[in-house]
Amino acid sequence: MFIIFIPNQSNVIGNELLWSLKEFLQERIIGFIMLIRFYYFTFYNHFVKRSFRNDAPYWFRATLVMGLSIFSLLLTLTWIIKFFSGYSYQSRLIYEATSIFLSFGFIYVFCLKDGKSERIYNEFKDSDFNNKRNRSIAWLVWLITFLIPVVLILLDKKTSLFH
Repeated sequence: MFIIFIPNQSNVIGNELLWSLKEFLQERIIGFIMLIRFYYFTFYNHFVKRSFRNDAPYWFRATLVMGLSIFSLLLTLTWIIKFFSGYSYQSRLIYEATSIFLSFGFIYVFCLKDGKSERIYNEFKDSDFNNKRNRSIAWLVWLITFLIPVVLILLDKKTSLFH
């Protein structure tokens, strides 16, 4: 007696949906990492073209600018969480100190580890993605990441100057 396995049609459709979802997420994650790399490239390229002094390497300056931007986003997240949950001042300080290490750790893994800084520069230097419009958008995002926490701090009743 032979047993012939015939897959259930609904199972096959479910697997196809699962694979298409997996491919969709992989494409989005790869796209997000590319945007992060271009964001880093924008600052790195700025310091390469306009090297003011040679006392600090370009990657250090770009890392500092991008790290402050990510820290500012995490600081915004802190104020949003505080607004909805109302946690204590001590836990906020611990969160902010941790977010500093996380932001620079994130940059190290995605932009600096194993000489990625030069590879990112070479990848985007002659790319079609490297145009004035995209670099302007990156600088605008950088500016917004600093304006949002300032606005939230001013609107916060406990720390506001207008209270």
